Amino acid sequence: MSYIIGIIVIAVVAIGFTLTKNGDIPPSQTEVATSETVTRETSGDAVATITDGTHSTSVTYFTPARNEYLLDVTLITENGIITDANVAYSQGAEKDPNAQRFEAAYKEVVIGQSISDLEVSRVGGASLTSAAFNEALAKIRSEA
Repeated sequence: MSYIIGIIVIAVVAIGFTLTKNGDIPPSQTEVATSETVTRETSGDAVATITDGTHSTSVTYFTPARNEYLLDVTLITENGIITDANVAYSQGAEKDPNAQRFEAAYKEVVIGQSISDLEVSRVGGASLTSAAFNEALAKIRSEA
């Protein structure tokens, strides 16, 4: 009798775990390998407030699989224009396919753009990494 109760308890726990796990994680959406640059309307004064030089910051973001990644962003600007950019990942993001696609495509989208106007979207198909990059841009703008 206790054997049957044990099996029933295990089955109920397994079913509860499966329902909880499936309900907590949203279904991932296939990301398309495209990129676009979104420019924001700003006044000419906004460019003048960003000092020339090297600007660095770090942001964290989560993937649908609940991995937390740290993204380090370094931008070099001259006259408000991004002349070089570098990103570095920690915590395993370098193995993430979306992060790899972002890293392969972001320089083409970023370099030559005004730091005041730049906002990226789905660079290399990586929407979450692009959103983290935009967050880093906002931090750099506020600190520069």
